[in-house]
Amino acid sequence: MEQFLQDDQISVCAHRGFTRNAPENSLQAVLAALETGFKAVEIDVRHTKDEELVLMHDETVDRTTNGGGRVDEFSRAEIEKISLVQRGKPFAGIPTLHEVLQSAGGRTTIYVDMKSDRIDLISEAIKKHKAYDWTILHGSAERIKEAHRYDARLRVHTIVDTKEALDSLLTEVRPIMIEVSRVPPPHFLDYVHGLGLPVELDAMGRADLLAVRFKLNFLWKRIAASGVDFIMSNYPVRLRSFLMAEYAK
Repeated sequence: MEQFLQDDQISVCAHRGFTRNAPENSLQAVLAALETGFKAVEIDVRHTKDEELVLMHDETVDRTTNGGGRVDEFSRAEIEKISLVQRGKPFAGIPTLHEVLQSAGGRTTIYVDMKSDRIDLISEAIKKHKAYDWTILHGSAERIKEAHRYDARLRVHTIVDTKEALDSLLTEVRPIMIEVSRVPPPHFLDYVHGLGLPVELDAMGRADLLAVRFKLNFLWKRIAASGVDFIMSNYPVRLRSFLMAEYAK
């Protein structure tokens, strides 16, 4: 995490992988993000009914695959018969967390959004792949506290928008960084940085949409100028190019 504070440039995280040519949360999207040189790649993790961790954002597989039903109602064998879809056509199988950690091998930071409450399974996977130093677990304040109680070696973070909320969180767990839900006021950013914690802000949604679809990058510019250390985006290559141009000025 020190690199995020010491680096002169903002680090970019590829949301659900680099999805230009591969479906979100596919192994191919994760590897593409790694090969494109992003500091981190975000994935969403859920568990099946027989306790396998797989990559899927939604509670169901309906939106992103050629199947239908809740993830936690499938067995691993059943979910292996379903394919992620790209442009209406089957693309690849749904990867497991084990496959992602094995393939990444510490070459980038894997940012795990815990859609599953099975902290035990997530912790066991990270331990098995010796991934403590290159994974970050994201969840609600209560979920990251649970993760910390289960295994204090897990690196965790959550959304915190006020000094009071952060001080309260720090009585039980020290996150590896914090996420803010909006551009933070300078006094709060200074306080967080004074504690040695990097700050993340998501650009997904309106900022990404305006910058890419309508070529209006004023929100990207505002985020970049705010002093945050880490930005997550659905368009990581375009955002990175924008940031490089801004730094060159």
